[in-house]
Amino acid sequence: MEKYCIKNPTFLNIIDKNTKNGISYGLTQEWYSDDYQVLAGCGATVATSILIYYEQQENFKFLKVEDVLPKMEEFWKFLPPIKGKGVNSTELFYNGVLKYFKDKGVEIKYSFIDVNINNKVSLEKIIEYLKKEIGNDRPLAFLNLCNGEEQNLDKWHWVTAYEILEEEGVYFLNIFDDREIKKINLSLWYNTITNNGGFVTFYF
Repeated sequence: MEKYCIKNPTFLNIIDKNTKNGISYGLTQEWYSDDYQVLAGCGATVATSILIYYEQQENFKFLKVEDVLPKMEEFWKFLPPIKGKGVNSTELFYNGVLKYFKDKGVEIKYSFIDVNINNKVSLEKIIEYLKKEIGNDRPLAFLNLCNGEEQNLDKWHWVTAYEILEEEGVYFLNIFDDREIKKINLSLWYNTITNNGGFVTFYF
């Protein structure tokens, strides 16, 4: 089995008294107080997750919901969903992230790969991209407008991808979504989607 994983996925374990074991695996838009943010705040939540991961590398501490929610609220201002469409492209995502950091006077780098259903990049190129970014210790924002036949993934949604692994020729992703770690069949997703998707990451 081949696998690539960010070095410290537990950096995104958040103390959350509203879970069974008191831990949220990754961040969740459920923490927003506004109903519309809860419904449509996945993009801002994932952007915050990536930033939190890098901050934990520099200064690790056990984080609580109240530690990360202010950053989620900040990112919401720069990643507001388009009514009826959400943050429905990698371009909207990375442009929002760039504006967020520009507002703070911070320069960042970013990379992305689009999965356009009408001009589909090969699965091999997606895998190569994911291996490179995850191998460089960069969690990714994963946009899936369609989940295809992968039932462990919500459509029209952003999640945080942190590990890619291969089992008997099939590729899987481990993601954080809604306080849980979920294993996604990337090969199945790629082969059965009927709408666009993509991956984005940013780094310093």
